Parts: sequence; structure tokens; C-alpha cells
Amino acid sequence: MQLKDLYRLLGLTGNEPSPFSSEGHKAQVKAEIWSKINDARQQLGEFPSPKVVSINRKQLILVAASITFFSVLGLLVHRKLTKRNAIIEYVTYKTPKGQTQMLELPDKSVIWLNAATEVRIPQKFTQQRDVYLIDGEAFFEVTPNKEKPFVVHSNGIETKVLGTGFNVKSMKNLAEIKVAVLHGRVAVGNAQQTFDVITKNQSVTYNKQTGTAQTKEVNTDEVVAWRNGDVVLRMVSFDEIITAIEDVYNVDIEYNATQFTYCRNYIRFSYKQPLAQVLDMLKAIQGIDYSVNGKTIKITGGAKCK
Repeated sequence: MQLKDLYRLLGLTGNEPSPFSSEGHKAQVKAEIWSKINDARQQLGEFPSPKVVSINRKQLILVAASITFFSVLGLLVHRKLTKRNAIIEYVTYKTPKGQTQMLELPDKSVIWLNAATEVRIPQKFTQQRDVYLIDGEAFFEVTPNKEKPFVVHSNGIETKVLGTGFNVKSMKNLAEIKVAVLHGRVAVGNAQQTFDVITKNQSVTYNKQTGTAQTKEVNTDEVVAWRNGDVVLRMVSFDEIITAIEDVYNVDIEYNATQFTYCRNYIRFSYKQPLAQVLDMLKAIQGIDYSVNGKTIKITGGAKCK
């Protein structure tokens, strides 16, 4: 701060102060400054002296214990929030058409993936074991763990278990999502409600178009026959049969889907059978004609269903 600024701050007369002309002039300026400082102290009042508070040994221990408690509590909350907000890394597995695959999860549970199936699995499970069936069909053999529920997410449908064996079929191009239990007990539902809790040889079929769910008895040995290289489809839509053939034989089938909207059929074949045999079975069932051009099959004709 320059001398002229100090003059202006203290309200001294004179605009631009000149250098000291003599020792007397210097003493005069010093006296004026101290006079202004004393006036300011009298207006503001003297600052009170700090108050000293005595604390006995017992109070000191209580204060220390309180500080320790809240420090530990804060640390625990921080760790919990950090763990909750931790980034979960996932791995995606996708089986090509015509192939199946078995996966072992971090908790030793096992997943069998049918042909043309895609799943997303965390590299490490946290408080809940979440697996995402993006598209296709998979069988789950879950290791029991009451502390960590196992949840399969499939296009808006959640299948919750503790330890069991069950099959989930959720394909993007099909109208129905199917969950069947081989052994154990699972709850099937969505974010709004639980459709049903099913046990051995029971199945829940959810219709994505109508938003309705139906529970029925099934032969789960037939449902999971694909794990042994067999396809058993009982009273299913024509679309589901076509999808199964495409996935097993890695072909594309062109057909008029609206013509077979209300059709429900039964078919059984092996992965080892020639494609022509399976198409001939479909011809006998639905009265269709077909032509093959490389990996593309065109279906014409066929009886309509009511």
C-alpha cells in the first residue's frame, strides 16, 4: 500500500501527500495516523479476550469416543456407497447358429447356451447374481446361495431363484417368453408384479404382445432336450419351429408369417438329421412347399390355421 492510499483510507486531509520535508513533519504524520487508529478502536470497542473452558478427564474421553465413533461410521458409509456405486464389468457370450456352449459362472453355477443365443454376465457377482439373456435360449444350473439371489433378466422378464435348474427361452423375434423348471423353485415376473412361483415340471409363458402370463404343466425333459442335440417342440407356433430350424442348420427361411399366425404344431428332430428330412416333416405337418438356394430356403403354400 502506498502512502497516498493510507492517507485516503484514514480520511486525512490533502489529496496527494508530499515527501517528508523534515523530521518534524514525519512525527506530525505519525501522530495523525495513531490518532485515527485510536478513534477507530474506540468506535468498534476492544475485542474480548478468548474464554478458556476447562474439560475434565471424563469429558475428554467422551469427546474422543464420539470423534472415533463418527469417524468409523463415516468410513463404513463411504465404503458401502463406494461398493454400491462400483462399476460392474460384463462379458458377452454369443453362440453361433448350429452350435451350443456351456459356461461356468463366477459362483460355479453353469449355463448351457442353445444355438444363436447371447448372454451378458458380470465378471464378478456382487450382492445379487444378475445374468442377462439378450436373445435365445439357455438352461441354468444354479449354485445355492441364500445371501445372493440369482436373477435372469430376459427382455423385461425376471426369473429369481436361490438354487435350482431351469430353462429360459426369450427370442427377440418370437412373441412368447418361456420359463420352465427342471428342479427347485423360481419366481417369474416383471418390475410390476410376480406372475407365479413355479416348481418342477411347471412353466410360465409370457406373451409380449398381450402382456399376459400363463402357467401350465410341461415335460421338462423335452424342454431341455436341446442340450443333448435334440429339438422337441410341443404345441408351439409356426414361427418358433422356423426359428429352431434356422438356428440349428444356420439357414435363413423366407415365408409368409401372417399365413400361419394361429398355427400350433408338434415337431421333433435331431441336430444330426439332414436338413431336407426336417423340411419334409414340416411339409407333412403344415402342407407347405419349399425350395433351397444355398443357405436360403423359401416356403410357399401351406394350410392356414384358425
